[in-house]
Amino acid sequence: MSARNRRLQVEWVTAAQPDAAGAEWLAKVHKQLLADDSIQFDLPTLAQPEPPTWLKPLLDGLGKIGPYMIYLFWGAVIIGLAIIAFGLWEAWKVNRRMDVEITGPFSVTPVNA
Repeated sequence: MSARNRRLQVEWVTAAQPDAAGAEWLAKVHKQLLADDSIQFDLPTLAQPEPPTWLKPLLDGLGKIGPYMIYLFWGAVIIGLAIIAFGLWEAWKVNRRMDVEITGPFSVTPVNA
């Protein structure tokens, strides 16, 4: 068997096509579907439920401070960036190279090997 014949054999299958009578019936039913909006396209509208009475003052308060929430958001972003910058600064201070100063009776000299 050659390399060309070892390939996977693919059989093309087409979708079943309706005959002339089936095509006419399908066209008629489709036209009827499009003409009658109540079949599936007439959906009932959603009625918004009223919030409970104990929740109404909280929602009203949130509605009043809503326009100012953008300032709270950006303030939190700035504070978060300041915390990250402070953490990086402190990490840099802890990890920077320190000069080693040896005092005592011993000296440090390079070893020639």
